[in-house]
Amino acid sequence: MTILFINDSYSILTVIGVAIVSFGIGLVSKTAIIRKQRKRILQLEDEMLANHARILNLEKKITDNRKDKNAVQNDFDINSRPDREAKVS
Repeated sequence: MTILFINDSYSILTVIGVAIVSFGIGLVSKTAIIRKQRKRILQLEDEMLANHARILNLEKKITDNRKDKNAVQNDFDINSRPDREAKVS
């Protein structure tokens, strides 16, 4: 007797057992792949956040340096103009 072109040497229980085991192996492997991908995504997100924090820190330093430079420039301009003191007095 043949069921779906399967020889009589295989019983229907054997075929069902193989199908269940194959499904289980596929499910476990797919779960492992997804877990690995999620771990990699989390690592990339952490790296991206660290890079953004570094960029913001560098931008803050640049802004602070520009403010200091402008303050020194303004102090230099005010102190180096002798005619300004004459007008104020």
